[in-house]
Amino acid sequence: MGLKERRERERGQMRDRILATVCDVARADGWAAVTIRRIADEIEYSSPILYQYFDSKDAIIAQVRQDGFADLFQRMGAVPDSLPPGRRLAAMARENVNLGLVRPEVYQAMFGLGGAQIDNAKYPLRPTGTLDLVADAMRAVVAEGGDERVDIDNETTIMGAALHGLVSLYLNGLSGLDPDRLLGLAEHVAEDFARRHGVWSDTDAPVGS
Repeated sequence: MGLKERRERERGQMRDRILATVCDVARADGWAAVTIRRIADEIEYSSPILYQYFDSKDAIIAQVRQDGFADLFQRMGAVPDSLPPGRRLAAMARENVNLGLVRPEVYQAMFGLGGAQIDNAKYPLRPTGTLDLVADAMRAVVAEGGDERVDIDNETTIMGAALHGLVSLYLNGLSGLDPDRLLGLAEHVAEDFARRHGVWSDTDAPVGS
């Protein structure tokens, strides 16, 4: 390995270490506790070193957000194509909500919750293909049901809003739900779409069973 490649690898490793530390702090103490000085102290480097990687806290949040959507894309994309269309959509909905359960600080950064708001115009989200996965899964449901009147764009937005609402209420402690029931409700959102288009059987076992 040449000197240039080694430096690039080391820089990437430091960047990953910074982001991992940021997430640890945000999860333990909230996003308000994430500052350049705090992260520098945690990794035992000076603040100027961190500024070589991120010029502000907002830039850090933007990267956590981008990585979070990439993670969600991977999780949803790993749902087997072999599942019946309705159950595949339900599994994707479950993965969406589960990300908020297992990586709450990342979910907050993804959607500007818990003090992780940033200027979206200054830090635009690069497309990850997540919505395309959901839209394709919905199209498969519709194709099996034979309903050609469905507005996929609207339905994708409605489902996304419903799932986001569930996770947001849960993270804010306002839902009164435990994780298992939250995941069940996520599946129910997808099940409701499938039932409306005639491709859900009452004999189908829940995705999480």
